[in-house]
Amino acid sequence: MSTSHSACYTPHKKIINSPSFCVQDMLEGIRVAYPGLSVNLKSGIIMRYDEPENVSDCVGIVSGGGSGHEPYCAGFVGKGMVNAAVAGHVFTSPPTSHCLTAIRNVAKMYKGGVLVLVLNYTGDRLNFGQAIEVAKDEGIKVESVTVGDDLALYNAVVEKAVGRRGLSGMLFVLKIAGALATAGKSLEHIANTCRQIIVNFGTVGICSSPCTVPGAPTPLFTLPVHQLEFGVGIHGEAGVSKINLRPASEIVDILIRKIVNSLILKYGDEVCVIINNLGGSSQMEGYIVGNEVNKLLEKKGVIISRLYIGTFMTSLEMGGIQISLLRTTGHADWLEHLDAYTEASAWPSSVLLKGKTTFKIADMPEKPVAEYNGPIFEPKEADIFRKCLYDLAICLPQHEERLNKLDSGCGDGDCGTTFKMFTTGIIEVLDELPCEKPGECFTKLADIASERMGGTSGSLYSLMLRGAARYVPDWLEAWKNALQTVKKYTPVKVGYRCMMDALIPAYKKFESSIAAEENLLHSLKEAVLAAQIGCENTRNMKALIGRAAYVEEKYQTDIDAGAFAVTLWLESVHNTLSAVIK
Repeated sequence: MSTSHSACYTPHKKIINSPSFCVQDMLEGIRVAYPGLSVNLKSGIIMRYDEPENVSDCVGIVSGGGSGHEPYCAGFVGKGMVNAAVAGHVFTSPPTSHCLTAIRNVAKMYKGGVLVLVLNYTGDRLNFGQAIEVAKDEGIKVESVTVGDDLALYNAVVEKAVGRRGLSGMLFVLKIAGALATAGKSLEHIANTCRQIIVNFGTVGICSSPCTVPGAPTPLFTLPVHQLEFGVGIHGEAGVSKINLRPASEIVDILIRKIVNSLILKYGDEVCVIINNLGGSSQMEGYIVGNEVNKLLEKKGVIISRLYIGTFMTSLEMGGIQISLLRTTGHADWLEHLDAYTEASAWPSSVLLKGKTTFKIADMPEKPVAEYNGPIFEPKEADIFRKCLYDLAICLPQHEERLNKLDSGCGDGDCGTTFKMFTTGIIEVLDELPCEKPGECFTKLADIASERMGGTSGSLYSLMLRGAARYVPDWLEAWKNALQTVKKYTPVKVGYRCMMDALIPAYKKFESSIAAEENLLHSLKEAVLAAQIGCENTRNMKALIGRAAYVEEKYQTDIDAGAFAVTLWLESVHNTLSAVIK
């Protein structure tokens, strides 16, 4: 494996126009390069539409995730694989509305139903999950399968809490599912096959150099010249451990032993293998690794039926390789599906360079706004509500740098920036927000959170605000339902080193104070204090949720950024109410 000569990395130079528009510019490039694809810049959707007579009863497949993993997922859109891919910002899951737009467009064209294939990351699960729930309410036949194939985790508690990360093994699922859909198999059959694949495959990766997020001043972590990161993901995060640099044969031996032991492969088993370049390694390294994999499996009597070597799912320019094995013993049909024809540009051979589609992706249809029948605030109450929102929107950006720094050790270092985007969105529409209609206002705030924040934070806050919207201004019941709504889609709870370490203790204290017939202001003050204590408790706590769960504990020595943000906005609301309520 190649290495740099220094552990002091400088930001990787990127040929882009600006960090803010790099994803949009990339999508325009895809549209220009492949005129056979439909690309919607507004929603980040890439779609391939076949002729109606060929797909009327077929299942349509939707997938996607954050950008920065190219060619995944746009490169796998085409007949025989994915029908629509949704691209979020760099390393950030696409917002719910974009996922929903993709599902609606695919459902309109593919009458056999929609299968959503989701990489196992919290943000992807939440945002696609919200979209799936809405689609079901609209009568769309939709099924989802969450894909996780990472075998590097040593911590059984983490694996039980959040499951395996989705890595390059996802490509096996996409290809086989796409072939089954093209063959006219039912939604239930395809989904069940995907679940069978998941228990028969696994992936382990190694990293030789980190990546730099567009616009960031430094790489996401540093790596000594004599070491490699073992067990890296695809979001630029550090691995689960470090190993010393050694020859490729010894590196591959470590990876293959982990996979063989985890899958309990035995003599005579047949497998298909993917050697995935994480973005910054040479093709030479990929073929060297492929050769070593073949030699090691041959010694173990494991038969390689197919060996795919290339750049399929990247982590920007991270140097490194992931090895994915799929056991096909007893599943000869899987091999047939892997060999089946596909147009997808990132899979060997593609016809998408020819022709031009006239199909246009429809923007998400506007739903008629139902008449608001919820509680109404008096003008004075509405003014106080608006003042709380304004003060909160001014407060959070003041802590942007601190939040980003807290997030940089075990995340992508953008927590403060994410909240600033949310609060900017609030300020832009503050005068138009229906503060006299609290339920409707909370729903609009949920939309702002989903669109502006994106990723896991945006989805969590959007879910909470939607849950609360049904009960405000019964603040206790609203808070309770906000937490319950989130728990429907993620196992997050106290002790996971996340926002809930501050939010749940705050709620419990608020609940007990209200039960003791204390007034709202006193109860809120008690909640603020409980949140601050809960936040402080996250110091040196091992994360069990989100991408931080896969990062070494040494990067998690300060308080959690999400928990700190909770204390900030709770304190802001309390301070505002204290100033206006006499």
